[in-house]
Amino acid sequence: MPKCAVSSTQKFLVQQHITTSKHQANKQLNSKQRQLFLTQPTTSNVRSEFNIDLCRSLISADIPLYKLKNKVFREFLEKYTQHTIPDESTLRKTYAPSIYDETIQKIRDEIKDSSIWVSIDETPDKEGRLVGNVVIGLLSEQYSERILLHCDVLEKCNNKTIVKLFNEAMGILWPKGIMYDNVLFFISDAAPYMVKAGQALSVVYPKLTHFTCVAHAFHRVAEVVRDNFPKVDLLISSVKKVFLKAPSRVNVLKEMYPEIPLPPKPILTRWGTWLEAVEYYAEHIDSINNVLLALDSEDAVSIDTAKTVTCDISVKNDLAHIQHTFSCIIKTLKSLQNRHLSLSERSVEINIHSLVGRPAMEPRVVLNLWFKRHYCVCVRACCARPHTARRTAAVLTEFGLELLDHPPYSPDLAPSDFHIFLHLKKFLSSGERFGNDEELKKSVTRWFHSQAA
Repeated sequence: MPKCAVSSTQKFLVQQHITTSKHQANKQLNSKQRQLFLTQPTTSNVRSEFNIDLCRSLISADIPLYKLKNKVFREFLEKYTQHTIPDESTLRKTYAPSIYDETIQKIRDEIKDSSIWVSIDETPDKEGRLVGNVVIGLLSEQYSERILLHCDVLEKCNNKTIVKLFNEAMGILWPKGIMYDNVLFFISDAAPYMVKAGQALSVVYPKLTHFTCVAHAFHRVAEVVRDNFPKVDLLISSVKKVFLKAPSRVNVLKEMYPEIPLPPKPILTRWGTWLEAVEYYAEHIDSINNVLLALDSEDAVSIDTAKTVTCDISVKNDLAHIQHTFSCIIKTLKSLQNRHLSLSERSVEINIHSLVGRPAMEPRVVLNLWFKRHYCVCVRACCARPHTARRTAAVLTEFGLELLDHPPYSPDLAPSDFHIFLHLKKFLSSGERFGNDEELKKSVTRWFHSQAA
């Protein structure tokens, strides 16, 4: 080992420093506490059980970890837990990853090799980043909770990034190999890039069926309605500006009509809010007009615009027409967004005859445009006169809807002398798999012949 030349003066200074109390205290302190590197793995005996429980509780309660920087909150926790509260970075770097791995393992244990459905949607966060969320659920006879499996920031929002996000999520769920045959349904909105992503995924996942959101289709119908009634849209936007951040004008409305609520403030990205505003103005248009006449037009341009629109008789006619024809869309959107109802309970009947022969607009064309493009709809009809009328048949043909005939005067859909559906269900749930529709048809036909024998 090579020797290093040190002068007598340097040697004397080092020896003097070693004997000082400061050096001895620092030496003793370093021997007791040691800072771990971020890349260095932490052992179970170093990690605090309290810190793990604290981190898990904050994440479960949807409380951001940076809230620990709040002095009052931190002192409260230390006072009543009698523990030293760690920093946000300590929880994020040391404890959060293990909780994530623990949660993912619970999801894997719950899903195992069962059939699942997958739903993907993207949303911008407060920083403007596009965040893709992957939600999955079990396909079983019993209701299963929805599970948030994966989140990631998308560079762009197109079909390629959606496909990549989908495959990454399936890789997280089945790390030893993706079970392509177990992914049966893909649910998304009706955006063109989502439809294209569904077509690409169906090549890799052979049993995958892509469903687009029915509520999104009704929202697109509402958007078309708004585009076809520009005067009504101008009324809603101008009155909204009149009372926005104007407490004196709001007081005028409350003094003149205390029983009337304030005009709604529709948000275009929230489904159905524009149509809800139409219902409000269809009911209170005369009262709003009287309030506007009591305001000074020189105070704001929006007041003068609102006065002009509310005095237009065609606007009142359009409001009445939209309310009469499209109010069913509001009820449908609300029922479809109710998470506690089944699909059959969410269905809302729409009077087809109300969509025929309206002079201001042909809403049947709007509905036909969206449902024919994204959905397959079948109508079951019995022999009742309203179902067999020529006018009804013409509308169904125009919509391109398939008609499923009901056996005339039959009390049920199985006019057989025994419960054939129950036995057929047992046969189909025996575990046999079919590669295509033809194999299924042949197997069921053979089963029918065996029953007849």
